Amino acid sequence: MRVVVGLCWSGAVKRMAVLSTYESYSSMALFCPACCCNSADINPIGGISKVDLRRFLRWAAAPQTMNYTALLEVIAAPPTAELEPITADYKQNDEQDMGMTYEELGIFGTRELIFV
Repeated sequence: MRVVVGLCWSGAVKRMAVLSTYESYSSMALFCPACCCNSADINPIGGISKVDLRRFLRWAAAPQTMNYTALLEVIAAPPTAELEPITADYKQNDEQDMGMTYEELGIFGTRELIFV
């Protein structure tokens, strides 16, 4: 992701649009540095929760709908903001770092919308 962000910024200097892959739960989990994901020009999934995004990806990957089977790899990938170096002994996992799953975090996001 950091390489992509670097390429985006070099594109921005050339007056190109910067695309983000930041979704709404990343800010709740504090896994979105201001200099990267949330500073883009276009953010197609910015208002979508990670739970809803996974649900959509499962639907799009299903043979009876769009049959985009490559999305199954995206769904199976462990969630990571890639903020720490990956080594042979360590691979960052957002849910382990937070101590809760994104589904559990979504409960807080829903409550925030209801009670604010």
